[in-house]
Amino acid sequence: MNSVGIEEQELNEVSWWSHWGDVSWLGEGVYVITSASFPEPLFNHATVLGEVSDVDMAIQKALGRFRDAGVRPSFFVIDDPRFVPLRIKLESAGYTTVDTMEVLAAEARHPIDNESIEIVRVVSDVHDWVSAYLRSFYGDGGPEEEVEGVAKRAVRDKDVSLVLAKRGKEVVGGMALLRRGGLLGAYCVGTLPEHRRLGVASGMLSYASNQAKEQGMTLVLQTFAEDHVEGFYLKNGFRKVYGKSVLSTGAELR
Repeated sequence: MNSVGIEEQELNEVSWWSHWGDVSWLGEGVYVITSASFPEPLFNHATVLGEVSDVDMAIQKALGRFRDAGVRPSFFVIDDPRFVPLRIKLESAGYTTVDTMEVLAAEARHPIDNESIEIVRVVSDVHDWVSAYLRSFYGDGGPEEEVEGVAKRAVRDKDVSLVLAKRGKEVVGGMALLRRGGLLGAYCVGTLPEHRRLGVASGMLSYASNQAKEQGMTLVLQTFAEDHVEGFYLKNGFRKVYGKSVLSTGAELR
């Protein structure tokens, strides 16, 4: 089942989210990402990619990084026997699972193209992509200045493609693609609220699948269980590779 390596996928993921926050590597395959601009666990968490010699030390180093950044800590714990000691330590310290992130990979079967959707790559002007992201994930409002900064950094990254979905002249959705280590990661797949259930996301995934096929890569993406969209991805040719538990605590930084 697991033809996509965990470390390979995690490094692809870190490469994308590094545009959104500061990434610190603490040794032994432990990284911490922090962002005061985006307070969600997605942008403020630690992940252990391999076995560590001292679990307590790894946790304390991560907490120190969260403390320095002034953000609330979370840990993404990969569902693998190697990380059971880490989970036990965190749960004994009062951390609980608040969500699960599912990592999915495209099967050989690709989604059907939606001919009414045109996919356009962003070259330099990120305004429409920022607007599509904010409308898709925040509705009205959202951290426009911060997301614009992310998009401007990402569009200069040779391994990143920011794309828009358009129906006629109207922007109806957006997505980011990142190439690394044989994987094409699809991130921030979003459809404007008034255009949902019309095949926009399927059209973007079809484009991403075709790009992965042409480049000899495997298409991967991630989704939170609480977003309730895993079934949609499974119907569009994806399969679950592994999961990650999101452990957090209501306590203040210690």
